[in-house]
Amino acid sequence: MTERITAEQLTNTAEMAHFPETTREKIRVVDRRVQLEAVTADTQKTATDNTLDGMEKESYKSALAEHGIVDYGSLMAFRLLKFRRLSFTGFMSCRAFVERVVGYKVKKVQPNDLENLSKQLELPLLSEPRKEIFLTILKELNGVVDRATLIKMGVSVFNSKNPDRFGQFESGIKFYTAIFGRCPGRYLVLDDLHAIADVLEFPRLNNEERAKVALKKRGIVDKFTLIELGPKKFVETDFPPIGKGCKLAGMVLGQTFRKITSVVLQRLIKKIALPHLSSQTIQLFYNTLSSNGIYDKKTLKELRTEDFQSMDFEIKKRGLLPAKKMKGRAFLSAFFGFTVDDVTRQMLDDLGNMLRLPEDAGGQPPNIRYYDVRVGTNELNGYNKAEIERLSFEFLVENCHVYDLDDLMKKGCHWFEKKIFKNLGRGGVKIRGLHIASIILGEPIYQINEPTLARIGRALHFKSKETALSLNVD
Repeated sequence: MTERITAEQLTNTAEMAHFPETTREKIRVVDRRVQLEAVTADTQKTATDNTLDGMEKESYKSALAEHGIVDYGSLMAFRLLKFRRLSFTGFMSCRAFVERVVGYKVKKVQPNDLENLSKQLELPLLSEPRKEIFLTILKELNGVVDRATLIKMGVSVFNSKNPDRFGQFESGIKFYTAIFGRCPGRYLVLDDLHAIADVLEFPRLNNEERAKVALKKRGIVDKFTLIELGPKKFVETDFPPIGKGCKLAGMVLGQTFRKITSVVLQRLIKKIALPHLSSQTIQLFYNTLSSNGIYDKKTLKELRTEDFQSMDFEIKKRGLLPAKKMKGRAFLSAFFGFTVDDVTRQMLDDLGNMLRLPEDAGGQPPNIRYYDVRVGTNELNGYNKAEIERLSFEFLVENCHVYDLDDLMKKGCHWFEKKIFKNLGRGGVKIRGLHIASIILGEPIYQINEPTLARIGRALHFKSKETALSLNVD
């Protein structure tokens, strides 16, 4: 190993004479720095070798506690100039106190001397009484009760000066400094919040909880909102501090993803236990129904199932999720979480119960743009009952080849119930036979049986085959 050459030795060599004075001065500065590092190392070694018994440590801790210094954070956060002016019982000065504890001569108390003092006395990073102070400030002024709520509070709050949120510490920077005894820099970052959570003994979040927090920041709070976001948008979206959607799914599901499918989203929903509908989403559905004039259970009961299916529902834009228009069946599919093939009365009743709609809010049912659903009006976009009967009769004869009551009965109840009557009313409205039956008979019809179909035929002035033949003979 090459032996180190000091600046004095270099100065005495012939080569040193060829260096300019500025270079020789730089060499002297480097040599002094190296010597200082060697002295510091020797000092630390001496401090390590200095051992104190239990009673001595307790007495020195008590002396520090008289000045409010009870842990490492409060020691290092104490202003150095103020600390040097302190006096301790049984010692002439602060310097003498530090020398006795660290075991080496101290010319002027420096931060590294306080570090050695803390090590010798085995001061904790944060004492229990001070820990309670920090926990109380976070809980009462900011609502922080765990790591998740602390992270949600955000670094921007900590980087601002706000006594209303940090009490006696005035700002997040001073709050952090009081805990750790050092300033983190010009501003805090996310890792600093995790460090605070560690010291305050907030349990660390598992991958599922971390994913939930990251999703919530983007407005994804339940199964409905995640499915609405979709695989493509999920991959493109950044979920800080985790990253893009593929990384988040990989972290939770324990595998690498290059693309995301709807199946992967379903697995993710199940793994992190997202609810089907959160309280925010339920309120969103409630507002959507209200905007369509459905505001109580009475309104839902007066609506026929086909009326509900024909309505247009628009869910407004929320965060990453765009506005979406859907028909009644799609609306119920999104709400219940399964594919709805046919809207049933039970589904509408369940919808009202789950949204906790009032029984009767005192209003009127909404006007459906396809036809008037109010029982007893017998109107369709301005046409009266007689005109509807005429138009229905012409449609059955011209398009369905129904010429008499027997032809109608052969077609069957189910056929008439599901049959779409086209070009009725102004604007070419399309209506199912079930609703035609309600208008023609002047009462709500929910299912068509043979007696009902026969009544419809007679109302439309269809004759039986025998009657028609006898009329023709006559």
